[in-house]
Amino acid sequence: MKAVFAFIAERGFSLMLGGFMVTVAGIVAYATINTPRFAGTPYPTAAVVFTFIGLAVYITGRVSVSLQRRRAQERGSRKAADDGEL
Repeated sequence: MKAVFAFIAERGFSLMLGGFMVTVAGIVAYATINTPRFAGTPYPTAAVVFTFIGLAVYITGRVSVSLQRRRAQERGSRKAADDGEL
């Protein structure tokens, strides 16, 4: 489990971009598949699920990036406090 958290923490921006691309692909797929021809098939539902999975990956990456920035700011402020700059 630690390996998964380490992966997410190290690659937050990549997860954000990947999640955004998957979300856009899901929306495009839904827009092209949502026709009467495919009305009885599971494809429109799969496109919506694909979109929500992309959103979840995007949000996970966004949280990771914000946590990385917060940690960097805390390290910078601690260093400045140790140097007597504050």
